[in-house]
Amino acid sequence: MVQEIKVEGILFDMDGTLVDSTAAVEKAMGDWAQKNGHDKEYFFSHSHGVRTRDNVKPTAAYADIAFETAKVGSIPFRITGDQCTHGKPHPEPFLKGVEKLKGLPGPTIDPSQVLVFEDAPSGLAAGLAAGCQTLAVTTSHTRAQIKSFKSTYKVVDLTRVEVVSVDKESGIITLRVKSLEEDEKEEEAAGVKPVQNGHCE
Repeated sequence: MVQEIKVEGILFDMDGTLVDSTAAVEKAMGDWAQKNGHDKEYFFSHSHGVRTRDNVKPTAAYADIAFETAKVGSIPFRITGDQCTHGKPHPEPFLKGVEKLKGLPGPTIDPSQVLVFEDAPSGLAAGLAAGCQTLAVTTSHTRAQIKSFKSTYKVVDLTRVEVVSVDKESGIITLRVKSLEEDEKEEEAAGVKPVQNGHCE
């Protein structure tokens, strides 16, 4: 079922959600882990969704490079790990994001009317703990994993999300979302075998 969602603000996680930098990040972090005597597989299984600075180094410079490389257009603000005392799953990153949203022109924003786009369990937990709604994408975890995570909405990827309208007076953003469940029902009816991450074969 395609759902219509109305929210007052949107916050995006960067890696794996807004920017697909997984291959570059894994190479850099894998090289670092190996150089510093850590098992790469163990390191990756415990590092996704956790601030890079908590794993390796500060993230402000990295965020600039990632946005530039991915050709992400102008954004009104960003919150990076080096701006927070606590990383995900603590709600601080998204609470700071909500505060930044409140500072933008427009009506007052309530955290419960903010939608957080995330691909990792620690980020989804942080968004929910901040009082926000969450939308999980299967870009870095298997569908089975995403289905086991707590999230308000779950989709295959961002192609399943459409911006229907933005009301400039009320600040309400209307989105149309095709759920992961709906995708899987259609795949089953068509006899299509889904892959572990994201799309079908």
